[in-house]
Amino acid sequence: PNYFTDEQVDDFQAGLCVAQVDNYILIREVDSMAVDYCYYKSLYHEFDDHPIVVLFIGVGFGESQAYAIEFTKDSYNILSYAHTNKVCSSMVDALMYEVFYEAYDENRDEDDDPDIRENSVLTAKLLNTIITTKHQMSDPCTLHLSFVICSIRID
Repeated sequence: PNYFTDEQVDDFQAGLCVAQVDNYILIREVDSMAVDYCYYKSLYHEFDDHPIVVLFIGVGFGESQAYAIEFTKDSYNILSYAHTNKVCSSMVDALMYEVFYEAYDENRDEDDDPDIRENSVLTAKLLNTIITTKHQMSDPCTLHLSFVICSIRID
């Protein structure tokens, strides 16, 4: 990934050495996505004479990235690439914890009910609820979307 530091790349290459992998080429993640997408679309003859632009968006645990790539039958051009650590799935987890905590605090009896923020066992159990809730909010049909934008006007 583009957000890997030089040290992380060095560590990756050291791992390849330990695994006795000597013949490799490092390419950027955005290029690997483009080649992969282009290969499968070409394999099934899904490209016509008009170029198409595809927007890829990935939200990881600690980082999100988006890139726009223009494809033709035999080439691709990376139009834009951006990444940020300000949007990631771990932040969604943290926000959901906060929502659950606030709802609990609003409804708990301070004399009888414990403060669950200080109980690591309850917090761990709450993680299962958060994961289940995230899965319920994620419709499998929205994991991969394709659409065509005929024209774009930017003022």
